[in-house]
Amino acid sequence: MGVVKLVLRDGRVSINEDTFDVSELVLAKDSCWITVNNLSVYVMKTDEGVSVDIYPLGAEDGESLGSTWVLYSEAETDEDQEL
Repeated sequence: MGVVKLVLRDGRVSINEDTFDVSELVLAKDSCWITVNNLSVYVMKTDEGVSVDIYPLGAEDGESLGSTWVLYSEAETDEDQEL
């Protein structure tokens, strides 16, 4: 399928050229790009967690404006620990 482009605008999601009302999106592949107004957000899942990089729209090959990451282990709940 190649690159999937998600655009978030006014509570609706456009996936490639189709627009949907959705309450939840699940990342099934290793990464995706999401356009939010004038920002491009790159979400990548790894074996240990998730990283997010944010770029100006149209400048995705340049330096990111900001980045963050979270380990899956940091999101453990009391229920996870009981298993």
